[in-house]
Amino acid sequence: MGDHDMQDEHGTSDEPGTGTSNLRSLRTTPMRDLVRGRVTGRLDLQQLLASSTLPETLRRLVAVVVRRTRLRRLEKMDVARELVEHFEDGIAAGASADELAADFGDPRVAATLIRRGMKRKRSWFERAVRRTALVASLFFAGFVAIYLMFAVRHWNQPVRIEVDYVARIQEESAGASPEERGWPGIRAAIVELRSFADPASTGDDRGLSTMVEVSSAGTVPPWIEVVAGSDDRSAVEDAPSEADQSAFFANTTAAIDALRSAASKPMLGYPIGVGGGGTEIDRAFLGLAPPVPTSAADRTILDGSVVDLQFPYYGTIRLAARVLSADARRAATQGDDARLVADIDAMFGLGRQVRTPTILIGQLVGMSIERLAFATILDVLARRPEALDAAALDRLGTIVAGLDDDRLELRAEAERYYFLDLAQRFYTDDGEGNGRLKFVSSDAARAGLLLDTGDGTSAKSFNATDFLLGPLLAGVTIDRREATDIWNRNLDRIEAGNHTEAWEIDASRPWGVDGPVLDDAEASWFSQIRLFPVSMVLSATDTLVSVTGSLRLERDLVRTVIELERFHRTHGAWPTSIDAVGFVGRDPFDGKSLRYVLRDGVPMIYILGPDRIDDGGTWIMGRNGIDRVAREGLAGTARYWGRIPRDAGEGLLGDVPVWIGESRDAATDPGP
Repeated sequence: MGDHDMQDEHGTSDEPGTGTSNLRSLRTTPMRDLVRGRVTGRLDLQQLLASSTLPETLRRLVAVVVRRTRLRRLEKMDVARELVEHFEDGIAAGASADELAADFGDPRVAATLIRRGMKRKRSWFERAVRRTALVASLFFAGFVAIYLMFAVRHWNQPVRIEVDYVARIQEESAGASPEERGWPGIRAAIVELRSFADPASTGDDRGLSTMVEVSSAGTVPPWIEVVAGSDDRSAVEDAPSEADQSAFFANTTAAIDALRSAASKPMLGYPIGVGGGGTEIDRAFLGLAPPVPTSAADRTILDGSVVDLQFPYYGTIRLAARVLSADARRAATQGDDARLVADIDAMFGLGRQVRTPTILIGQLVGMSIERLAFATILDVLARRPEALDAAALDRLGTIVAGLDDDRLELRAEAERYYFLDLAQRFYTDDGEGNGRLKFVSSDAARAGLLLDTGDGTSAKSFNATDFLLGPLLAGVTIDRREATDIWNRNLDRIEAGNHTEAWEIDASRPWGVDGPVLDDAEASWFSQIRLFPVSMVLSATDTLVSVTGSLRLERDLVRTVIELERFHRTHGAWPTSIDAVGFVGRDPFDGKSLRYVLRDGVPMIYILGPDRIDDGGTWIMGRNGIDRVAREGLAGTARYWGRIPRDAGEGLLGDVPVWIGESRDAATDPGP
């Protein structure tokens, strides 16, 4: 078959108007032509060759060269047209097909040269974009390869849970023998007290709490309320009558004796545990549901950790201290000084017991109980000093003086275990005390897929999210050593506050590293991720720098008032100067002796206010009378203490009375 016959054959197969021809033309039309509504078919190499006058050998040569150029389709068609024209010109000049093919040379070499020439004809912008895309692709491929390598390495690093910090806390808080534990006696006493306070009670403390509150206010109320009136306008619902109160305390003598006995034990001894701990009797007493084992499908890496520890007994210990305070006030009205002193001593015992284990919340609960004991003493000495004979006053002075600075310190040994336990569960272990955060998705965590804990158990497969995001998160977050260092430095600074005097505080320099860390975490979402999980467990603790100093100052205030009472009993009158008594506490604003004034026979001890000017005991006044700052007494002014205080207290002019006694000669109004 000749060339023209082949051409006729192609023309027959692709005859315009047929369905196949139309579809072929559509497929070989550039998109730019289609957008303009034109079906050109100008990318059809087969049609171009078929419509040419070239013999079959040259057609195949053109097709091979065009294919090997590896150019774009439009560029290939341009090359094909040029080659067809070149060979047609040669044939028209009388050259044979073999001569033209031989002169053309190696198709591969020709294709390479043509490719180079066509690429040089492209615009500089197009070449730049292509090279940029090529470089970016290479970088991306390299990044993926390196990232996958790090991902495999990351997931092959183990997380080792080697230390049982829960057991350490339990060991710290448990007594050596049942006889050394005060909790069983406290629990039994509160059960009995509940039943007498509210026989219809179903096991909650509301009836007992109401009884204690009403009794305290009706016997020896806080001295500030006697002097300045109460600022609490809410009435107690279902308040027990005086007869009910008398019956309650008459019937609970044995239970309160049991409280005192339990408070004298070396340890509290509550069986601390995950989910609240405690025995079945303890859980029923505290209203806790029976523990339900976590199914394997619901277990996570935090199960059994220190984070799961709960301390539901704090409220009970606080209530027991309030019972003792109410009984001490009642004893003062009855002249029973031995009972009064025993109650105060027992309150300090409860404060000591609840401080173990040494976690911050336990320390603060203990401090609140000790403050309640101090307040009870101050109220009794202000309104019922005759309830204490000389021997009882001496015993009380010995008890308070025995609370040395070490006893009142805020300790945080067990608090350190919280993050150490999190660290060993969230971070890998490189064997040198460091590691990276090991992240898994919440779905994997719920399925128990978190970690290879090194115990030989094989974890299930992680999903793609875990595999890909884990190394990324580990790369942007702080490592184990840095996170642990932040946690420990924060607690170090808090404990350093034990030795900081109130007047030396410099609020411009954060005492806890949590302040800068939290500020950084709040700066951006990236900072929050970078500081995870430290930012999750840290809370603002800069205020804790003053709590120990405040407690020392309150102790010294009580000692000062006791010495003032001794002076009155010795000399039959109040001193005209505080320097005449044997011990004087210090003013938190300037570190000097507490201020004292005897006005109309009424003794007043006061401290400077935020203005740091001695106004002779003049109250800080607000719109509705005595300002709240003055009402809150010594501890309530803590935010204004220091060389550079946290709050300058602008507009607060005057002093803060911290104790006002009575004239022993005549009734006198010591108020403002």
